[in-house]
Amino acid sequence: MFLPKKIAWLILLLLLYFDLGLTWVVGGGYKEGNPLWQPLVAKYGFGLICFFVPILLLFFIFLIKALAWVVSKTDRTPHSEEILSTIFVIIYASYNLYLLFLVPHFGYLGTRNHRILIPILIIPGISYGLLAQYLTKKRE
Repeated sequence: MFLPKKIAWLILLLLLYFDLGLTWVVGGGYKEGNPLWQPLVAKYGFGLICFFVPILLLFFIFLIKALAWVVSKTDRTPHSEEILSTIFVIIYASYNLYLLFLVPHFGYLGTRNHRILIPILIIPGISYGLLAQYLTKKRE
């Protein structure tokens, strides 16, 4: 139904490094598509970004734990941290699949702005979250 927390965090770490590697291959080792990382890559190169990935993972873990606490207090959903971890994995995997398969063939779906794509990419995560929440509450 959902991934164990440690497995989800490991998969998320691998997806973050996969995204970095994909950007390295597509950008030729010097061009970053994410506006957040562009100034750092331009100034220091991709080597420094490799060290920021674990920090980003720690940020995601903190965010997941904080959101899980809120969900467990307000909605009383059991296993909320595992469900939220799985949602983050699904969202980031959707983004990587989008970059890997759709961008080379169809471009950026009419836009170069990644922020416009966020609602489209989170739909699988939200769908899974609602289904997992319903099934978890029903089972308990």
